[in-house]
Amino acid sequence: MIKRLLENEEYTIKLIASLCGVKEATIKKYVRGADVKEEWLRKGEKNNAGRHAYTDIKHLNVSEENKDHIADIYGEKKINKNTVGVIKKATSEEAFKDIPEEHVKEWVNQIIEQQTKNYENVKEIVYENSLQAKYTIRAHTFMYNLTLTLIKRIEGIFSITNFTANLSPKQKEKLSQGFTNVLLLLNPPLKWSDFPKDEQSRKNIEDDDENVEH
Repeated sequence: MIKRLLENEEYTIKLIASLCGVKEATIKKYVRGADVKEEWLRKGEKNNAGRHAYTDIKHLNVSEENKDHIADIYGEKKINKNTVGVIKKATSEEAFKDIPEEHVKEWVNQIIEQQTKNYENVKEIVYENSLQAKYTIRAHTFMYNLTLTLIKRIEGIFSITNFTANLSPKQKEKLSQGFTNVLLLLNPPLKWSDFPKDEQSRKNIEDDDENVEH
């Protein structure tokens, strides 16, 4: 009915909303999604996937091929409307325009993977607080595996040449100090000579001060 009314130029959005007993915003949303691909809608109707997410997919700033890819996995209910919203928000980020079109599909799949791992973030909080309270093999194993995953993630970041090649000396120094601190927590030195040189120097100065006082 709405479609037929919109085809008649005598009917305004306000009038159509009044006749249909809905808000004007609803009619505007319908207009925005009026030319969504029929094959998307048919697949969505078959799997009870909502129509409005297809409108967001249609207006994404990606190629038609990538729109089809997102529409397919949405129509198969592998992702929901919230995930489509996250993709929509991500494509509006300033950095998105730098991603080559041929890499967008992989980027979309990474976002979907992260969205499906949302509960993993909750589990991290639970196990971290559990291990802080007391040692259990279950919590310890979870946090150990999480740490390995984070290390692998850091290695991946450091393998990006455009990241490492453009670090300033100060940034490199700060990162190196951070890694040193982590290693000291993991395996603190048993001998004073094993401590970092700057720590030894600071201690020597303190010793000198004590000698002066005495």
